[in-house]
Amino acid sequence: MVDTEEVTYTEFADVTLTTDLEVIIIPNEVELTVNGCADCDYFWTTDNGTFSPVDEAIAYGMPDFTDEVTYEVEVSKNGCSEVLFRSLPVFMPNCDEFHVFIPIAFSPNGDNQNDVLRVRSQFIDQGLLQDFEWMIYNRWGQEILHTRNPLDFWDGTFQGDPVEPDNFGYYLRVVCPDGQELVQQGSVTVLR
Repeated sequence: MVDTEEVTYTEFADVTLTTDLEVIIIPNEVELTVNGCADCDYFWTTDNGTFSPVDEAIAYGMPDFTDEVTYEVEVSKNGCSEVLFRSLPVFMPNCDEFHVFIPIAFSPNGDNQNDVLRVRSQFIDQGLLQDFEWMIYNRWGQEILHTRNPLDFWDGTFQGDPVEPDNFGYYLRVVCPDGQELVQQGSVTVLR
């Protein structure tokens, strides 16, 4: 009589590692998720920073340095394993005109290129600003836009009508992720 043993082979072709951020701005935490492997075991490692937990399909990493961080997870089941990794850039939250800015001109002419003016920043993209106020006014001091929503934009209209090509003043005040306040004043040109 021949003894037989049943062997279970685990396929890892559909196992992926995803993150909730594409860029980490210190001191934010990134959520890492292993998808496609039910009832697996997980062992997480990183080249620097903290981790919690280390044995679940979802883990949270908080890097403590700038440059780039690499997260690895060994996913195993039935004696088979797969190592997945993800590298993400890491930045300090510099609260200056290079990291929070308004373009100097835009052309709201309906060609779908630079048709709206908005404040630009990775802090906005990731919802990290603690406070925000933005005002636009014309040369006579009339308020064209006043918003506290960093996702708002100006479409080049005033009271529903397109404005003529001209320079418009703005005031911007933000509180960045690290609590620093940045105040900017300047002008933007509307081109048609």
